[in-house]
Amino acid sequence: MSSPNVIISVGVPVFNCADYLQKCVRSIFDQTHRPVQIVLVDDGSTDSSPRMIEELRAECPADMEMVVAALEKSAGVSHARNTVCELATGDYVFFMDSDDWIAPTCFEILLNKAVEHEADVCCGTFEFYNDENNRNVDPVTSGKTRFYPDNGALLRAYCDREIPVFIWNKLIRRSFLVESGLCFEESLKNDEDQLWCFRLVTRVQRWATTADVTYHYRKNNPSSITAKSFTRRRLRNYYSVLRYMNAEIEGELCRDLDRSRLLAKAVYNFARSILWH
Repeated sequence: MSSPNVIISVGVPVFNCADYLQKCVRSIFDQTHRPVQIVLVDDGSTDSSPRMIEELRAECPADMEMVVAALEKSAGVSHARNTVCELATGDYVFFMDSDDWIAPTCFEILLNKAVEHEADVCCGTFEFYNDENNRNVDPVTSGKTRFYPDNGALLRAYCDREIPVFIWNKLIRRSFLVESGLCFEESLKNDEDQLWCFRLVTRVQRWATTADVTYHYRKNNPSSITAKSFTRRRLRNYYSVLRYMNAEIEGELCRDLDRSRLLAKAVYNFARSILWH
């Protein structure tokens, strides 16, 4: 059983997701771990999401706290996630997308594993859904429980594609986020997860993964950014991500030659994925 004194802040950016928001937030209400702080950032929604947020706030369990930030107009998901980081007060931070949901034992499983290994980050396995009855398990983390005791081991795993490059489904020690100054690049309107995870793995020292399925990812949401077709704008966005990655390699962070080679391999892998698209 996870420690009852550890607070987990879960951040959910909300933008025109009324069809899915109830399932997302109620899956947080159902968590076996308490206490939990729920941070919802409404990024200028124009559908019924704001009204639904208020209805969910009224349902919030007494041993959970819900904090709501409403932006007058959309500033992008990166800004919304940075707002989550500003408002989060828990010992750990967990990000979700508003059209996804989590297993009832998600926080309990990840927290127990993080405490066991004194890890800055603990990542679970996820299932992705084409529809409610068509689901598949993530091939990267499926059936594998691992522990990376130092940054070198983590970088090698990242280059070998053992580390999922998604923002969600990772329990992150908030003190680490504060000390590292890690934030989301607001100039990127999509694919910000690639850059953020790249920066994350360059800074984390201890990382754990678990084979337990903790997260359910909805792949078939037609309004999501990732569901949209490949465009010139997105190609320019990829190029911006590569520039940021290259700056990391050339910066103060990566003076060590072996470390720079590892990060260069990571950039190469990302460039290959662009060419595949």
